[in-house]
Amino acid sequence: MKYIYFHGGPGFNANPERYTFQKWMAQKGCEVILWEEPSLKRPSGPKYISGSQCFENYQFTLKKFFNTVQEQHPNEKFELIGFSFGAYAATYIFRNFPHAINKIHLISPCFNFEAVDRNLLNIGLDELEQSGKVEFIPLLKNVDEGSLGKLTPELEKAFGIILSETNFLNHYWRNHQAKDHFLQYYSGDEYEFDFTSFLEMRKTMDINLEKITDIPLHIYVGKYEKVIDVGHEVSMIKTQVQDPHIHTLSESAHYPHIEEFEKFYNLL
Repeated sequence: MKYIYFHGGPGFNANPERYTFQKWMAQKGCEVILWEEPSLKRPSGPKYISGSQCFENYQFTLKKFFNTVQEQHPNEKFELIGFSFGAYAATYIFRNFPHAINKIHLISPCFNFEAVDRNLLNIGLDELEQSGKVEFIPLLKNVDEGSLGKLTPELEKAFGIILSETNFLNHYWRNHQAKDHFLQYYSGDEYEFDFTSFLEMRKTMDINLEKITDIPLHIYVGKYEKVIDVGHEVSMIKTQVQDPHIHTLSESAHYPHIEEFEKFYNLL
């Protein structure tokens, strides 16, 4: 079976998965094809377009990528794996190429960015209080509730502080050894976090989950998830998908497929 994996984001890339998830799946005899989102940091990858067409270009490159995969693997059917924001990418591909897909796997699916923004602000506040960087706390506390999910200038400033002044990524993980091993591959100019892409994508994207029928869909979440609102995400998916299969992995947070790979693999 061939799997196509869509990494989280926006602003991230699949380099860590190249040295972890893809490698581990290959050891099981499974081929994983990695999607790489457009980025100014990777000129050799999909073309990046700035400004108002950023998200439209993201969608265009998704379809172009899948067309290329089909050309390389004619008459094949695939299973899609969408992690975090990559859940949108997986469902977008299914909507455009339904007859080429056998199954959909959504890991820590992220469609509700309003809830994610709220959770990240709370994480940022906790980190700033613990580190004693209290001068930044008022800015985070004063972000208007109406800004969440919309990336207003005040929320953009808040994210700049969270990204540069806190260890917020610790809250995505339960196993810190797994975290350190994974995050080391977000290094070098080409594969570090692309804050410009993150901002432009957040300002231009319009994501939604449309009705998905006639295909098995599985959801995987970690018991210690702190970033997405699991209850809301699952409830929303249930309105669009008939009888999704839901799996909670007991020793992980936002990255259950990395922290508990063997358990995840056995559920595929």
